[in-house]
Amino acid sequence: MGVGVKVSLAREFNVNSHIPSAEYLIPTSLEIVSLDGLRLAEWEYPAGETKRFPFSEEPLKIYEGTFLIRGALTAPADVPPSLKEVRLELRYQACTAERCFPPKKQEVMFSVRVVPAGSVTR
Repeated sequence: MGVGVKVSLAREFNVNSHIPSAEYLIPTSLEIVSLDGLRLAEWEYPAGETKRFPFSEEPLKIYEGTFLIRGALTAPADVPPSLKEVRLELRYQACTAERCFPPKKQEVMFSVRVVPAGSVTR
């Protein structure tokens, strides 16, 4: 099952991409807290936009506006039909054109219904 975490930033903010332009920059990442018996394929992050800022000689790779982080969940064959709770943690450092704020973590939670293989779902 494909899942996506939609991140929306206020107009004046940006965050570093998942693979930032320099080692000292804090990447935006989605970390697993609990999958409740499910498995997750690798996260797919958007490429990011390269942009210049007055405080940096080098352009920075960032995300602005709204972006989507995608992944795929699967249930092992031995997981019975049930409702599973997925908990993730979005880690990021929000910045404006003038300054950066301390790094933050935001919990992301959602439920997934595991159904028998071949079941019709809507």
